[in-house]
Amino acid sequence: MKLDGVAWQRWVDWIGSVRIDLRSALTDRIVFRGFNDVVRENELWIGDHYGAWFCEFIVHGYIARVATAVRRHSRDHKDAVTLDGLLDQMEKCAPQFTFDFYVEHRGGDAENDFLQRATFKYVSEDGHVASEKLIRRDIDELQRLTSKVEAFVDMHLAHLDRRQVPLVAIWTTP
Repeated sequence: MKLDGVAWQRWVDWIGSVRIDLRSALTDRIVFRGFNDVVRENELWIGDHYGAWFCEFIVHGYIARVATAVRRHSRDHKDAVTLDGLLDQMEKCAPQFTFDFYVEHRGGDAENDFLQRATFKYVSEDGHVASEKLIRRDIDELQRLTSKVEAFVDMHLAHLDRRQVPLVAIWTTP
């Protein structure tokens, strides 16, 4: 894969899409925590008025939403924008991905821009060229963090798995 202006623009677009998707999932978490607080404060009334079914529906929807968002970015799919796919492309282009290329395409002054150097250090060991090793470490960490969620989605949400254990909604305090 060649790193050029077209590839760079694809990365910029993908980063924007990934950011929006993950931010939405984090916003859902905040909303769900608020919902959880309301349920806790009104537990007796909800129990007396058969509200548990509705609450269970909300829990299942929230779990599906967040788990699917995590799974969506855990693998590289040829026809999809994913965090894993973006990192995979960055790893393949690491030797071409230099600080000078970054500044040229990102805009700004390479000699005086502290923020650009601080950002580039996350993909570079020497500050000049992106490191396949650092990017691979991020890919491996993404896989480690998402593997159980991916298995959960495959078993409970995406397929009618024969080994499936029924989901049970449990209210816990944060």
